[in-house]
Amino acid sequence: MPATKTKSKAKPKAKPKAKAKAKTTTKSSVGMTMPQVKSKATGLGITPGKMNKYDLIHAIQESESCTPCYGTCGGHCDQTDCCFIADCVRV
Repeated sequence: MPATKTKSKAKPKAKPKAKAKAKTTTKSSVGMTMPQVKSKATGLGITPGKMNKYDLIHAIQESESCTPCYGTCGGHCDQTDCCFIADCVRV
């Protein structure tokens, strides 16, 4: 009898996963995350505690002598120098 060759089933090599790109944010393109808002508040002497994002941002706006208007613009805000505008117009 002739010897039969057995085919070995080699597992295909797994493709290496691509590394996730670091996200960069600017105040004009992406809203601030809650940790960023808390950090800003702390830097201004505000204790965030368990404040929600709206109340915390309003407190920050008041401490900066601005109108506490976050989330009230209905998508059209004229406060173009505000660091919360990207998030505010989407609320």
